Amino acid sequence: QEEMDQEQKDRIFEEFNTLSIVYKQPASKYAVSKAATFIMQKMAPPPLTGQEEDLGGGAGYGASNGLAVSSSPPEPMGLLDEVPAAPAPTSSSDLLGGADLLGEGFDSPAPPAPAAQPASDLLGMDDLLGGDPAIPSAPAAQPFSLALGAAMDGAAFEARWSQLPTQPQQQRQARPVAVTIGAVEEACRQKGIYVIASGAIPQSQALKFFFYARQASGPPPPMPGETWFLVELVLAPGSSATSTVKADNAHPDAVARFQSALWESLYAYV
Repeated sequence: QEEMDQEQKDRIFEEFNTLSIVYKQPASKYAVSKAATFIMQKMAPPPLTGQEEDLGGGAGYGASNGLAVSSSPPEPMGLLDEVPAAPAPTSSSDLLGGADLLGEGFDSPAPPAPAAQPASDLLGMDDLLGGDPAIPSAPAAQPFSLALGAAMDGAAFEARWSQLPTQPQQQRQARPVAVTIGAVEEACRQKGIYVIASGAIPQSQALKFFFYARQASGPPPPMPGETWFLVELVLAPGSSATSTVKADNAHPDAVARFQSALWESLYAYV
C-alpha cells in the first residue's frame, strides 16, 4: 500500500491508545459530542408605540403604569438558579400568637407552691386556753428498789427454789481480800437482800450464801401479786464470785436490775 497522507497518520496516532482499538472504528463512529450549554435569557420588553413615545418614552410609560423598566441589557440565566435559603425557624408559640386566652404567655414561670401550714386540730384552732396542745410525754421509768424488812422462812424458800426456773448464771472476778460471812451478809442486808442460809464450803476457802429479796418498786410484775428474788452465791476470795438467781412473778427488766443491785452490794469483794 502506498504511503498514507500526513493527516490520516496523525488521526491514527491520536486514536492509538483509545477505545478505537477495541471497537476497531474511529472515534467519530461511536463517540458522542458534548452537549452544548443551554443558556436562557430574559425576554426583552416589546417596542414602544408612537403614542407611548409621545407620552415620555419608555421610562415615563413604565413609571405611569407602576412598572420598573431597566435600560441595562438582559443577563444570561442558567437552568438551575440558586434557591434562596429557607428562613430560620422562629421560637415556638401557640396558635393564638404566643399568649393564652388570659393574656399571659405560656412560657411564664409557674406560680410557687403554697407553703406548708403547721398541723393543727380538726377544728382549726388550738386548745381553749389559747396555747398549743401539749404532747403527752412518756411516763418516766419507776426506779427499782427492794423492800426493807422482807421476811421468808426456810420452808417457803426451799419450795420456791425447787419450782422456779433458773436465770442465766453470772460470774465476776473476786478481789484477793479477807472475807467473812458476817461482812458479806451485812453488805447485802443494807440493800434489802437477806440471808436464809450461809456457810463455808468444806476443804475450800469459798463461802456459800442463800439470799432472798422482795421488790418494792420498779417494772410491774406480769401477774398480780408480789415479786420475789432468790439467790445462790458462791464467793471464793482471789478467784471468782458466781451468782444463780431465780425470780418469782418478776418482769425481765426487774431481774436485770436486781442482779445489778446484788453486785453493787458486793463491790468491796468483786
